[in-house]
Amino acid sequence: MGTGDFLCPKCEKQTDFKHLRDVAERITFLFLFPVRSLDEIVREYVVCVSCQSELSQSILLDVSNSNIDPDSSLKNVVTLSESAATEIENRILNAGFDPQSYVRIIPEKAGTVCRIEFDAPYVDDREWLGRSCGYSIVIDRDAAEMLFGTEVHFDGQSFCVRAPQSA
Repeated sequence: MGTGDFLCPKCEKQTDFKHLRDVAERITFLFLFPVRSLDEIVREYVVCVSCQSELSQSILLDVSNSNIDPDSSLKNVVTLSESAATEIENRILNAGFDPQSYVRIIPEKAGTVCRIEFDAPYVDDREWLGRSCGYSIVIDRDAAEMLFGTEVHFDGQSFCVRAPQSA
C-alpha cells in the first residue's frame, strides 16, 4: 500500500516501513450462483524493514514519529470552534473513548450539519489528517472539498459547519 520512514519502537532506529493491508474476498450468492464479490479489509499494519516487526498502523498516526508526505495526507481542512471542542471533550470523557482518538467529521444535510465519530484513520490517500484545538481530525477526501476552510461549531444540539467569518 505504501512506504515511508519512521522511528521503529522495537528496534529503536529511524528506518523504512511498509504499510500493508490484508484483504478477504467475500462472495454474495443468489440461488447458489455467485452474484458479486466484495473485498473486505481484514487488517492494516506496518512492517519495519529493519527488524521485520509487524506493528499496528496507529504507530504512523504520531506525525512526529513518521515521515509522511504532507502534500498527500496532512492538511488542516476545518477548524473547531470552542463550543465544538468542548462538546468533543465531553463526549470523549462520557463515553470513555481514548483521548488520543481521531475525530472524524462527516458532513450531512447538504454540508450544513455534520456527524462526529471517534476512530483511527486509514494511513493512505483516502483521508485528510489535520489538527484543531488539540484534537487530531480525519476527513474523507470526498468530503474535504466541501468542508475546506470551514469551522465546525456545536450549537447545543448538533455539530454545524459554517464559514469562519460568520463565527
